[in-house]
Amino acid sequence: MVIEGTADIHANAQASSDSDESALVRDAKALDEGAWEEIFNGYYARLCTFLRYRVGDASAAEDLASQVLVEAVAGIDRYTYRGLPLGAWLFRIARNVSSDYLRREKRNAKAVAEASAEFEPPQPYESRGDDGQLMLALDQLTSEQRQVVVLRFFSELSTADTASAMGKSEGSIKALQHRALARMRKALIAGGSSA
Repeated sequence: MVIEGTADIHANAQASSDSDESALVRDAKALDEGAWEEIFNGYYARLCTFLRYRVGDASAAEDLASQVLVEAVAGIDRYTYRGLPLGAWLFRIARNVSSDYLRREKRNAKAVAEASAEFEPPQPYESRGDDGQLMLALDQLTSEQRQVVVLRFFSELSTADTASAMGKSEGSIKALQHRALARMRKALIAGGSSA
């Protein structure tokens, strides 16, 4: 009997959450300022975190997070609520925006290198303390593994939201996460023994 009551409470909470999310999407489609403020407050910092780890530049990440929200406003009419949080859609936009940014940066890298004759290289990760060790460990991952780690642990998305944002199954996300954490653990242990 207690188990049935718990299931009912969970089902009611999920239904309430779904209706809240559905109402938020409806209000956002009507370009309601309050809805967009709620979306901004709920997702901007998390988008910045994801994008910072994706592109490696905090300032560019803030610009890209703003671009994600601009594209979300422009494309909200095409969005269809299917029971997944709006955040999964926003992180998919963020992934696409950051991929475009990284492609542009790669094309411009040669021109930038030639233009900056007195370039001072950035401080190596090794001299940045714990953050540097984490970045070195993240550098050991494949692009997909890095995305999973950043979305799951830095942007605090659920497995389902991460799967939706990356266009993969939850099982694939769990496998990528498992392999990524094992590889990071190995890199951190190796880095700790060389210090």
